[in-house]
Amino acid sequence: SASASPAWVGRQSRYFCEPCGCGFDKLKNLQTHIAGRQHAAFAALSEERRREFVRTPWWDGSDVAAAAASSAFKLDSFLHGLPRRTRSSVRAEPLHVDSNDGCVAPHLLVGDLPAVKRAQLWRCFRDLLPSSPLAAAALVNLHACDKQYARVKELLETAEAFHHACALLKRHEPDAIYDVACGHGMLAMLLAHRYPQANVVAVDRVVRPAFEAHARAWRRACQDFARTESVSAGVDENADSHDEGEIDDEIDGEIDGEVDGEIDGE
Repeated sequence: SASASPAWVGRQSRYFCEPCGCGFDKLKNLQTHIAGRQHAAFAALSEERRREFVRTPWWDGSDVAAAAASSAFKLDSFLHGLPRRTRSSVRAEPLHVDSNDGCVAPHLLVGDLPAVKRAQLWRCFRDLLPSSPLAAAALVNLHACDKQYARVKELLETAEAFHHACALLKRHEPDAIYDVACGHGMLAMLLAHRYPQANVVAVDRVVRPAFEAHARAWRRACQDFARTESVSAGVDENADSHDEGEIDDEIDGEIDGEVDGEIDGE
């Protein structure tokens, strides 16, 4: 799990622990870390994530991709080598992990990523909702059925916004959350599952096709999860069938599909 020659380009530390995503300059510090409880917990989580990933359509059968999904997500490593946004017709140099300038090309789709990068992105979304596989499953469904809306830049921005929102709400249990100018609505859908007790409303002037695509992806993920739970519980999975557009009421974090032109009383 650790070596003196990091597997990903751009890491500054000489020794690196893949499951935990942390580096060390001295071997003895790495050895102390590996002997600790935190590493043991992360190693167990790493193996659990690997087993989940190899059951998804995104696994290409390679050990390298499985290892990427089992390793802690590191944004700088993921960005390294991706096409850079440019405003000219001249092809720009790819992003480099040691450079702080530039951003991901907005046209880059999940389908354009190599298998290892896709596995890293899967791990990023799998960890957004640690106790639920729905975020990662929705991402896989979006790519499978509406791949033109699976834009890497938007996915990364949403993941970052979700982390910031959760940090702001860390000491609160909100009754209502409004995602104003929601666009594709992915942030609202993540928040709806993170805070199932809250009424989450995605607000925009129009319902964008991207919003409908993301909503479909989440519905499919919820329905697949419900079927899996029914089978594991020994219940006939056809006993509680749902229409294509319906979200199972029994699933925590039901998505509120309402999109308003304005917030009442604003």
